[in-house]
Amino acid sequence: MVNAAAGPKQAEVVLVGCGAPNRGMGWYHAEQMLRGDVPSAKLCYIVEPWFLGAGKFTFLDYVALT
Repeated sequence: MVNAAAGPKQAEVVLVGCGAPNRGMGWYHAEQMLRGDVPSAKLCYIVEPWFLGAGKFTFLDYVALT
């Protein structure tokens, strides 16, 4: 299980609309937080409306490219 709680000197981050994997700037910033490159931020949640709605099948396009 992943601990999604922010630490004592961290901001709890909710990323909304991160964009396509390896394409969107939001995705890039999410990777930075997950790697620990932004020590003052803790990525706790990601909400990506496109992949939950009309773009739910476009993830298969991404998988085909990798």
